[in-house]
Amino acid sequence: MRARLDPEHFERFAHGIRLWGSAAGLQIPCNLMKEPLAQRSYEALRRYVGGVLPCLALCDAANAGKVSAAEYHQFGVQRLIHHTINTVIWNNDIHSMAVETLHPSQVRNMVSLHVARGHTLQEGVDFTARKVREEMLLFQQRANQLEQGASRQLQGFISGLRDWLHGYNEWADVDTQRYSLHHAEQDPDDNGVLLAAR
Repeated sequence: MRARLDPEHFERFAHGIRLWGSAAGLQIPCNLMKEPLAQRSYEALRRYVGGVLPCLALCDAANAGKVSAAEYHQFGVQRLIHHTINTVIWNNDIHSMAVETLHPSQVRNMVSLHVARGHTLQEGVDFTARKVREEMLLFQQRANQLEQGASRQLQGFISGLRDWLHGYNEWADVDTQRYSLHHAEQDPDDNGVLLAAR
């Protein structure tokens, strides 16, 4: 990748990887806490632990070429990335819920946090789905605004973000067996390892 991307472009990807690694490290003690994280804290942590940011940093290279630093770091573009990540990860929280309920002390997500505040599982799913729809609407509004005066490269980047939104759902609905209840019992549960290490 270093050979194919200029230093500034590679740094976008590497920065996403660093945030993913840091968030994954923070998630371990958070999952061991007796009380679940506050909603805003969870949202901030989940935004990076999902690993979507480094992938999105390559959307322009995969489409119309590198977006300039001036365009990429615009507030509106960064908010568009933010909406994309939230849409994907909170959708993932819904898709993974059936499997993750088998390991309730190991995994906490948007749905289970809502349940922990006294709501039913269905209310948790509905709450999370509503947040996904809100993020998708914000994405579309901002994308439409940005595309009006965007360079060819930025238009390609925005198309790449749309492809990611669509592609995630195709992966979850059609391609993967990751959240199939058929395989749920074989999902690794490292609670025994974590408790033994205490």
